[in-house]
This record gives sequence, C-alpha cells and structure tokens, in this order.
Amino acid sequence: MLRPDPAQRHRPIEIRDDLIARITEAEQEGWLGEIEGLQVSLASEEEKLPQLESERERQCKAIDLGMPTFSQIAARTNTATRPSSWFRGRSLASLGTPSNAEDTQVTA
Repeated sequence: MLRPDPAQRHRPIEIRDDLIARITEAEQEGWLGEIEGLQVSLASEEEKLPQLESERERQCKAIDLGMPTFSQIAARTNTATRPSSWFRGRSLASLGTPSNAEDTQVTA
C-alpha cells in the first residue's frame, strides 16, 4: 500500500464523499453499470481509511529503545584479566612477542 503524504490526509475522505455523490447521481439517472463500478470503488476506499488511520497512529507512537547507562555498558566489558604476578619474571620473548628482526622476517 502506498503511504500518502500526511498533509494530504483529507484527500481519501474527499474521494469517498465524491464517490457517494456520484453513486447518488447514477441512481437518479438510472446508470446501473456505473453504479456497480462506483460501489466497488467506494468499498475499496472505505477499506483504506481504517488502514490509513491505524498506520498514522502506529507512526505517532514513540518507541523507547532505551538508552543504556554507563553501568550497563561497563558491565559488558571483559573483566577476566591475568593477575599481575603472572607477568613478573617473564620476558617479551616468552610472552610471544618477537624480540629480534630474524623472528619478524617472512619466508616465501
């Protein structure tokens, strides 16, 4: 379904009212085929009006997604750390970091 411009919200109501007036005219003139076509259009228009209204109401409702507080964000961080005693007495080489240029060369 197309979503009409909110500024044109009055337009479907005008269309419905015009269809009702055209049906009345067709009945007075005895245009039976015209009456049937206009009634189909009117039924379709009357189905659209509640849909448009419910769509407008749905769009007007604010949805609170929630803004996380700092404590909620901080609670998500990884707090698993190694104790400082684990690093004592260890060299960079033993921690897996290359200590000289030979370790960093790439062989093909």
